[in-house]
Amino acid sequence: MSEVAYGKRDLSAIKRKFRTYLLYAGTRIVADQFIDRSVNSILVYPAIGDKNTLADYLNRLAWGFPSKENLSIFVTVSENLKDIDPQLLSATPNQRSYLNSLTNVVLIDENEARKKFDSGLILVTRTEAFHDPAIFLRLHKTMIIDPYYFSFEEANIWKDGYYKTFDKKEIEQFRSISKQNLSSLLKQNKHKDKACCFATGPSFDRYREFDYGNNCFKVICNSTVKNDTFLEYVNGPDILVFADPVFHFSPCEYSSQFRDHVLDVVRKYGCYVMVPDMAMPLLIAHYPELKSKLIGMPSGRSLNIPSIDKFHVKKSSNILTFLMLPIASAVAKKVFIIGADGREPNEKYFWKHSSSVQYDELMKTAFETHPSFFRDRDYKDYYETHCKYLEKLISYGESMGIQYYSLTSSYVPALKKRQIENCEE
Repeated sequence: MSEVAYGKRDLSAIKRKFRTYLLYAGTRIVADQFIDRSVNSILVYPAIGDKNTLADYLNRLAWGFPSKENLSIFVTVSENLKDIDPQLLSATPNQRSYLNSLTNVVLIDENEARKKFDSGLILVTRTEAFHDPAIFLRLHKTMIIDPYYFSFEEANIWKDGYYKTFDKKEIEQFRSISKQNLSSLLKQNKHKDKACCFATGPSFDRYREFDYGNNCFKVICNSTVKNDTFLEYVNGPDILVFADPVFHFSPCEYSSQFRDHVLDVVRKYGCYVMVPDMAMPLLIAHYPELKSKLIGMPSGRSLNIPSIDKFHVKKSSNILTFLMLPIASAVAKKVFIIGADGREPNEKYFWKHSSSVQYDELMKTAFETHPSFFRDRDYKDYYETHCKYLEKLISYGESMGIQYYSLTSSYVPALKKRQIENCEE
């Protein structure tokens, strides 16, 4: 299904929103650098006026801010909704219900909300609330959860927001767990001299054409977890990586079903899981059994192959460059890539995917839960940036003695010129 089905992309409107977003985002970045605190109370504002909208937001909150000690969430509602029991509401059809775990929410009216502006975090449900001086003066602790606001801003909050409710000591504990798990991963795979990264383009389906052997470090990403035939053929992955706010860290049914398969793969093959560090507390809260296998990888400003001593990667917006190639490069000196087809010149979406590693029937749930994510993306610009950065990253790895090869054809220049026929090159 095309994103056009959810509204035409008005580029001039997107540009206007982007300009206002810069002010908001810049204030948030400054706040994150200089304000040292954990959040113990959250205000959701302004007032939500109808039952269905309330159920929608409460379900998102139940997923994105799991109940924890000393965390209270005050949700502003109109007077007629104040006495509703949140746990008696039903999630929207496009979302998995997490409402039964919602124990830290209190419904309050507008007058009570005015007394809660000192909360550590304010989640804004309608962007016109910026006209309220009380909100504008608190932009440093404001996050926008209006799904129609701009690009991936709303979706990112359900992935990263929970991280802000932990103090420095707790964050360091998460980092310590991640380093321990990374150390175990590297030790278990230190004998392997090659790695294979399985991306999700159409040529992914050629995986049977290659012999990986016993000394291949296998890196899978995203929805490859659903392809049982592939997983059995390669005898399971060594590590699974994912990072997308909509497809992996959302209450939508697409994302929820993806996480079901993540648990299945970890249970069956005992593989490790790597995600952005800010998403780690959220996953542990919902899936504590992942704790001994989970690596929350921090992002830094410089190119880096992660190690225990230099524990970070350079952030990028594509899973291949963000996590797959860096962790493959940390293990092996030869890195092979399958399924990174790139984008055809006339493509209208990000790029094509193999249907064997997509939840095509659930795409509608992602579109309707996070409309601005699809509406406000410039897919052509995204792709051009990806191609340039991939060449830069591979060149960096090559300068450290690592070789990179694409086993399948690709429109991406960095991979097209490094294409070979088999893993034995």
